[in-house]
Amino acid sequence: KKILNEGDVFFAPSNVYHGVVCLEAGLLVDIFNPHREDFLK
Repeated sequence: KKILNEGDVFFAPSNVYHGVVCLEAGLLVDIFNPHREDFLK
C-alpha cells in the first residue's frame, strides 16, 4: 500500500491485482496500453 500525491504515477503490470481508494476529491486517470475494449463498455 502506498499513498500517492498530486502528480504521482502508479504502474501496475499486466495480470497483477491492484486497486485505488481516493482519500479526497480529485481526478483519477486510468490509462491502458494497449487500450482495453472491455474497459470502455
